[in-house]
Amino acid sequence: MLEIKGYEVFRVDSHEMVKLSTERKHLTNVLKMVAYQTESDLVELIRPHYTRVEDEGRTFIQTALQDTADIEPTDDQLRIRLAPLSSPHRSRVLESLCEALNKTNTMFPGTRLKMQYLVVPLCLEAKSGQVPDQPCQEL
Repeated sequence: MLEIKGYEVFRVDSHEMVKLSTERKHLTNVLKMVAYQTESDLVELIRPHYTRVEDEGRTFIQTALQDTADIEPTDDQLRIRLAPLSSPHRSRVLESLCEALNKTNTMFPGTRLKMQYLVVPLCLEAKSGQVPDQPCQEL
């Protein structure tokens, strides 16, 4: 055991296996199943808009969930402004996903704020993965 600035640090042999308690393992498995089901539901929402959904649907959803975003609370909404994806057709699919999610009228837990998703239009100066400070005006 080591002590670093008031904290006790224990060494674990690299070959020693850490076994989770049965309850903790069960909870971990439940969370994995919920995450997989949520991902599956999101894939179904993009199915009509994404021709390669069978091959790339889950990858698309994972990319969308890792996308850069700004969160802006207002009096009655929580606006989630997502950056455009790597290509225009992927950004359009993300826009359709935002529209489908907006139709659910989901309230942010513990508040009266309705969640509102949108993809910020791609500006000449903004690159994929960036949300510009000022929204672009579409022509």
